[in-house]
Amino acid sequence: MAGNMEGMSQMQCPGNREGTGQSAPPKADSGRDRGAGLYGTSGHGAAPDGTEPPAGIGAGLTATVMFCGIEGFSRIPDDFSPDLLMLLLNEHHAAMTSALFEHEGALDQCRGDELIAVFGGMSSMEEDALRCVRAAVTMAARNHELNALRRKKGLPVFGLGLGICTGEVVVGHIGASAFRKMTVVGETVAVARRLCSLAMPGQILAAEATYRLVASRVRGKAAGSLTRRPDTNPIKAYAIDGVLEEKMLVCR
Repeated sequence: MAGNMEGMSQMQCPGNREGTGQSAPPKADSGRDRGAGLYGTSGHGAAPDGTEPPAGIGAGLTATVMFCGIEGFSRIPDDFSPDLLMLLLNEHHAAMTSALFEHEGALDQCRGDELIAVFGGMSSMEEDALRCVRAAVTMAARNHELNALRRKKGLPVFGLGLGICTGEVVVGHIGASAFRKMTVVGETVAVARRLCSLAMPGQILAAEATYRLVASRVRGKAAGSLTRRPDTNPIKAYAIDGVLEEKMLVCR
């Protein structure tokens, strides 16, 4: 996890690795309508009528992007069968996407050991950021629960790292005529990815742009800074380990 991060501190989550108005409370459904303000009614960029998505059309907006990755996953395949690895990965992604949809996030990509989610266009910028943080805390807690079961079975545990950043993104369909999907690109996406790669197992790292929006409603602390390019100012990072609500939502 080498990087240009200073003063990093590990969050206490043992075994775990960016409109107006108010967002509706999470609903116990399949989540297919999640992220409708950003990715269309399907919540994951598919054209509702099955037609081919348009090329060369993009839109700029403010959103909160989250990356979720498993630290050290590339080292696991040496010891376990392909069938077991697929079972573990699918179990992991089922739990993570369920947590994501509970908090009305849009699933951008789910590939290998990485999951990318976007919160934007459905409510205020502050509420989008808070929903993202809630989702991240829930995901970390779910992974902690799964790890407890894996240990009992002698299976590998997953060290979950999560990176969050709020800012301007460009959203549109990217690809070739044979395959094109909705996704987001830009510096905000790159910072979220970088924070995820720097996160310790069980740690949620949020960029200052996100933390400023949710500081009064979360439990967190400064965790150093990172530099994306020599010609840019360092980006402060914060480790988040809980959301302050009527019932405390914490990363265990």
